[in-house]
Amino acid sequence: MPREELLIQKGVVLVRLCYDTDGHHRETYVYNTAGKLQEHLKLDKAANILVHTFYSSTGRLQEKKQFNAAGDLLWREVYSYNSLGIVIETTIFNGKNEIVSRTTLSPDSQSYHHSNNILQQESVYE
Repeated sequence: MPREELLIQKGVVLVRLCYDTDGHHRETYVYNTAGKLQEHLKLDKAANILVHTFYSSTGRLQEKKQFNAAGDLLWREVYSYNSLGIVIETTIFNGKNEIVSRTTLSPDSQSYHHSNNILQQESVYE
């Protein structure tokens, strides 16, 4: 049975809910005073992987990061919004916080892959 913790704080964080979903994953949700989701943390205990997701004060997805057990950044996705839609920049790291590759997905359905300082345009399959 999932264990729930309810923590009420004053200030920026209103409620933080933590629970163990199935004995292998622990999830934490942090809400702001307006009731909007600010952060979501998901820990995979078996693989020792943490995914940390950040949201804006209005609840829009801003950034996702994945860390290994040592705390090294494995990948990061940054979300930005413009009049055409959402732009997603994905960066892959080698476990030593060094960039291996970077890909940008823009609303015009084209993906740009940045690797070794070379910009390549790739088609995105829909």
